[in-house]
Amino acid sequence: VWPLVEHRVPRAELHIVGDAGHATYGTGAGAVHVHDRVGDLTPLLATASISVAPLLAGTGSRLKILESWAHGVPVVSTSIGASGLNAHPGENILIADTAHDFADAIAQLLDDPRLATRIAAKGLETFVRDHSQQRIDADVARVVQQVLGGTSGHAQ
Repeated sequence: VWPLVEHRVPRAELHIVGDAGHATYGTGAGAVHVHDRVGDLTPLLATASISVAPLLAGTGSRLKILESWAHGVPVVSTSIGASGLNAHPGENILIADTAHDFADAIAQLLDDPRLATRIAAKGLETFVRDHSQQRIDADVARVVQQVLGGTSGHAQ
């Protein structure tokens, strides 16, 4: 995917975070930067134009997408990557399942700041509504109230 993005947006840089050590490939625009495990993604997300989650398999929580939404960063993911989330393609996320579509979605967000801002804002709105600490606290309080108040419908 990256060569396709580089061809469309030569100024783009890619930052990869994971168990890969530290390295930079290329110089200037188009460089690929590899970061080892990062304890706090906030500094990287603060400077990111886009976050990508190109998952082709897997289950479990979609923390990369949730963290990106929480930081107001627009996301491009695959259908599998966004499964289980309240993700709406073209609204709070861009979905692409082929290399060409993925590169096109990335280039589209890089070339259209208004689209990127709109996708990011809707992603943040989705995160706050569905996954924020305030939402979790409200859900826990509701369950505790049901249990303590005996409104769960179960015998005590």
